[in-house]
Amino acid sequence: MPSNSTAVYDSKLTLDTNVVETSVYGYHFVGYAETATGSVIANNVEISTVNTWYAAVHKGGTKQLYAIWDKDQVTVNFVKGDQTAKESQTIEYLGNTLDITGVSQTGYTFDNWYLESSFVTGLASTSTAAVSQVYATYFANGKAGAVTLYAKLDAITFTVNFANNVVSSKSFTYDSEGAIYTGVETNPTKAGYNFVGFTFANVVVVDIADIVNSTISATVVNELFSHATESAGIYSVTITAKFDARTDTPYTIEVYTEALDSNEQDDYVKVGEIAATGETDVLFSSILQDIKDLVAQNYPEVANTNYYTYNSIDGATITAPTVATVKILYARNSKNVTLTVFTQDVDGTYSQGTTGGTVTIDENLADACGYEFDGNNVVAVKYGTTLGMLFDEDANPGFEFAGYRVLVAGTYENVADSYIITDNITLRAYFDRIAYDVTLVYMYQTVADAVNGAYSVDSTNVAGTVTLAGAAATTPNYKYRYGTSLTDIVATPSINTGFAFVRLAKDNTGTAYIASDTVSGNTTIYVIFARQTV
Repeated sequence: MPSNSTAVYDSKLTLDTNVVETSVYGYHFVGYAETATGSVIANNVEISTVNTWYAAVHKGGTKQLYAIWDKDQVTVNFVKGDQTAKESQTIEYLGNTLDITGVSQTGYTFDNWYLESSFVTGLASTSTAAVSQVYATYFANGKAGAVTLYAKLDAITFTVNFANNVVSSKSFTYDSEGAIYTGVETNPTKAGYNFVGFTFANVVVVDIADIVNSTISATVVNELFSHATESAGIYSVTITAKFDARTDTPYTIEVYTEALDSNEQDDYVKVGEIAATGETDVLFSSILQDIKDLVAQNYPEVANTNYYTYNSIDGATITAPTVATVKILYARNSKNVTLTVFTQDVDGTYSQGTTGGTVTIDENLADACGYEFDGNNVVAVKYGTTLGMLFDEDANPGFEFAGYRVLVAGTYENVADSYIITDNITLRAYFDRIAYDVTLVYMYQTVADAVNGAYSVDSTNVAGTVTLAGAAATTPNYKYRYGTSLTDIVATPSINTGFAFVRLAKDNTGTAYIASDTVSGNTTIYVIFARQTV
């Protein structure tokens, strides 16, 4: 508050107006009056007034003056972005109310007025409470200048439905670009017609040229919104695909697939042709999906993405009257072949290993396509390669290649060289031991032989016979697998009276087999019977 002033008779008086108004909430200092409700006097009091006060207070008394305060008035500005939203309003402390009605803008909904441009503190929903917020802000700002309220508007998100479900419904936001297609969706098609765009009430609102990589601009999005209708705060519009009739020109699609025996870019093999029609002077590249669809209809295997991948097209435009040709090329997908080699044991079972032989990639195919096994015995080859094309089998002496088996649903099944690789496979190669003939020659002792320890051929089995165990086959001859130890062959004799079974021998003198003696080819075994003595 201001300090007291001392008046001097016959002198002017300047009143103290040193008032800190920013400390008084809702009011500002106006001046002084001689009564609490009187009129404000000038701060520079004239001599005549001073003398009158002097006389009134009886020479040396005190003259009481009253400080007069008026309610603060605040100007409130309303902005939207960098523009004025509506006319400013002036309000008085504890006086009139504030019109806080929102503003409208096409494509947006009004959220609220905010005390900051960063939209942190929203305005109260009632006028009285809003006035209090404004005065609090005015006081916090040191009662300096107007208070500005900022309009926050939210862009409307709306739904676009497509008649006949030619495309699934999409959501778009006003003033933002959006995707008209998602996933595998593409431009709608109609036989004999060109897709022009999407229409509302037969007025094209999305031209085909507006769709760039499935995206449409914010301008087109806003155009769509202009046709939307609102129900319970939800906006939507339904549009229809528009087609124009076209004059078709014949053209030929030549379908090519990558060669199996070459990695050269130009080495593609023609699979067949498709007769088609299209709009004259249209670029083949612009109707690529139509071409792919025709390939899928006529050559479904080529269009199967598990087998082939589209590579490129070779051709410019559909021209008339000459029948145009477009080549469409498909590369073969890569399939992994995991190979394990198994060798037959002498007992007929199999063990993993290359004792029996090796399997290598065909040299010509390896050179042409760069095929090679990795560290896990896996080779990546083109879809459609056959086992016969891919591998060469080299059996070691005493062995023979016995074929391949492919893992199918947990079981290995036999397959031929003509087996076509259509997917990743787990493969086994088998090498069998050759089963050689074993011929038995029976030897026995005549009376004379018994004297000198010799043996004679027993062609009529005078001494007896034997049955051998462990043979791979028994008719018409015994057969034993390569590598079978001759000492492991067990003979069960049937002995005639007067004789004794001695052994299986390697010669007609009865020489016994040793551990290193094995079946390595067709073999003669001598069955030795001795004459008993009494």
